[in-house]
Amino acid sequence: MDPTRRQVLAVGIGSLFGPLLRSPRASAEQPAKGGSEPNKPTARETEAGEIVTDMVVDGKPVQLSPTAAYPRRPDERWQEPVLIDGSDGQPWLFYRSNVRRFLYYHRWLGDGWGPRYDGRGFYFVDPDSTNVILENYLPIRTFQARCGSENSVEVTLHSEVWGVPETRVQSIPRPDPAMFLKAGSLFLDTSFVAETRNLTRHCELPVKHPANPVFTPSDRPDLPDQMGVMNHGTVLRDEKGCFRMWYSGYERVGQGPTPPGRNWQDYMHVCYAQSDDGIHWRRPELGLLSYAGSKRNNLLPLYLTPVVVEDPVEGDPSRRFKAPQQVGVYNYPLRSHLQVSPDAVHWRTLVGRREYPGTRPWWFEFNCCFRDNEESDPARRWKAYGYFATSPKRRTCGLATSPDCLTWTGYPENPVIDPCQGKKEHVHDLVVWKEQGLYVGLVQVRDSDHHYEYELVFSHDGIHFSRVQDGLALLPLGGPQDWDCDLMTAASAPVFVGDETWFYYGAKQKIEKLSDSGDPYAWSLVTTSAGLATMTRGRYAGFAVKDGHGQGTLRTVPFSLPAGPLRLRLNAACTAEDTLRVAVIDANSGKFLRGFDDCEPLVGNGIALPVIWREPAPPPGLAQAALVFQLTGKARLYGLQFS
Repeated sequence: MDPTRRQVLAVGIGSLFGPLLRSPRASAEQPAKGGSEPNKPTARETEAGEIVTDMVVDGKPVQLSPTAAYPRRPDERWQEPVLIDGSDGQPWLFYRSNVRRFLYYHRWLGDGWGPRYDGRGFYFVDPDSTNVILENYLPIRTFQARCGSENSVEVTLHSEVWGVPETRVQSIPRPDPAMFLKAGSLFLDTSFVAETRNLTRHCELPVKHPANPVFTPSDRPDLPDQMGVMNHGTVLRDEKGCFRMWYSGYERVGQGPTPPGRNWQDYMHVCYAQSDDGIHWRRPELGLLSYAGSKRNNLLPLYLTPVVVEDPVEGDPSRRFKAPQQVGVYNYPLRSHLQVSPDAVHWRTLVGRREYPGTRPWWFEFNCCFRDNEESDPARRWKAYGYFATSPKRRTCGLATSPDCLTWTGYPENPVIDPCQGKKEHVHDLVVWKEQGLYVGLVQVRDSDHHYEYELVFSHDGIHFSRVQDGLALLPLGGPQDWDCDLMTAASAPVFVGDETWFYYGAKQKIEKLSDSGDPYAWSLVTTSAGLATMTRGRYAGFAVKDGHGQGTLRTVPFSLPAGPLRLRLNAACTAEDTLRVAVIDANSGKFLRGFDDCEPLVGNGIALPVIWREPAPPPGLAQAALVFQLTGKARLYGLQFS
């Protein structure tokens, strides 16, 4: 870069960013309602059931409604707003719902409220005489919030059981800044964002593949999936680039060997498919199990909902692939098996067990499983998430952990996602994976007409999940005449293909009023197929310049600089006109570091755009630093990672 241009950019970016924004201060001990202190933030409920805050930003009064962008259930109101000063020095806004049984909160991000986080609920289990659990959370009557330890906020929840008051104190910890340096940040989560100015949150959705459905039921009557594929399933990609699918298909009632009159699950079979490109699939003849008098099929000896995981850390090659499964369809879920295999085709069985020190489920079906290499507790190294039923009619989402993928322990305060948490009142399956230090997941939600789709959730600890866009599906149903218009049956953890994230899902059309048709096998008249949706990796949510503003800025939380060169890569989209620039500041003084007050021009659209500064390494002795970004025009910033 020309030295003269470099100097101009340095002056320009420094003068644009200017001093750090001053945050409004809130009362840390009491609700901010009707306060008379000048410039003190206040919050109130409106007659329409929204929360409105009055702030003073840059000397000007600003009125905002952080709840207005979030859908409500029928007759729902947001209530009891409480403003406190958080441990990060920013105002935090808490409130509850008169319908849902959770707290929700926002952090102030400089010139507006950040996205909503799902807070805490009052966990309480009181089984009836048959051990059936009808609810897992008590209604929150009132609450208090205050700044807890150095990196946490403390909430006190009040409820009652049979007229007896109950109180519970819970902590909401701030993520460890060390994780910011280790894993970077995906901006679907704003915990590592200190403040923004003139920026808005920009969310993206996967695009369904034009060849959908990419995998359909077989037209051969001698194969076990004539009516459906991907009722449940797993898709992986091996080191040679081959796509592999383990899926539950089901036969046509009366056409296969299973006689009529059986439970619907008895018509399901686990099958195997392969693909070179992830779009065109084939059914290899495995010759393992007999179906309709022949072994010329793709049947596998696995449980109905195949969850297959490849474990490259496993020292025993014969156990490289694992498939944990429950024993029997309606047995109480204590007994379990672990299927292991060297090639994910030839399986053998190990006997395991599940323990439930807390909530005991009526049914717990794993929808995913993975080794969590970032988990510090060896007893929790393996994690499985899935459909967690606390009664025959109450469905939630649960977590189990294991040291070896064989003996599992249910999280004592399951469920980790409850029906009383989101806009839609019903949840079912949950698929979770790790991405840049976050637990990211797809939760299956449905309405009263049994239309199932998937919403995006995330968590720092794998226990407390928040929705990215409550009420808006990441994998939505198709149009009225599309093959996937009514019901999404399953989703696999995504496959990362180059710079893209590939989501495979099962879906189908429904016949209206199946339960009223009088045909006990009406469900079998609708075929299930598999579809594919893709998006650029890590771009679930990010930041863009607000309409009407030419530029915007973002500052991260303080972090400790690593020794040696500072290498940063951005998930971003920018051009010579729609620019993105980044500088490093001393977090204590707010001054720009010499040699890091501007970077070489960034131009590109990628998940790892390298940032190049004039100096390779920051000066020694700097305790805390922060990154400051400037976006102009149509530039987008989705995440960052140190390397």
